[in-house]
Amino acid sequence: GSARDVEWAADILDVKKFMDRPLFVGMSGGERKRVELYLTILQRPRAALLDEPDSGVDIETLERIEEVLVELKKRGVLVLLVSHTMYLLERLAARSIIDNVHVIVAGRLAASGDPKKIFEMLKEAGFQGIAEGARVRGDD
Repeated sequence: GSARDVEWAADILDVKKFMDRPLFVGMSGGERKRVELYLTILQRPRAALLDEPDSGVDIETLERIEEVLVELKKRGVLVLLVSHTMYLLERLAARSIIDNVHVIVAGRLAASGDPKKIFEMLKEAGFQGIAEGARVRGDD
């Protein structure tokens, strides 16, 4: 692969300005998240675990992360994304980027299945409501 294979990510994530600086020194939370995601993409993974890439970032950074995740899906990269919020997940689901959602509450799988159905269940019952009910499958 050439440098162009990952240059798209540097552009979308706006990280070129950090390439001549010490890693993570003086960076905001959003800048750090963008650089972390870029470093993951540099490895050209077939699968990536992203632990809360949407935590502590502004809307602009969320939109940049969303665009990268859309591109990774197009490139056939399997992404397992952990999140405690629904904003990014709902945006990705609306673009048919998410195949499945699994809700874990108190260390137990509380719901699993189609993203749109799971999100509706979460809006109606909340995480605690789902946890208190029987295990629910959102794809039935």
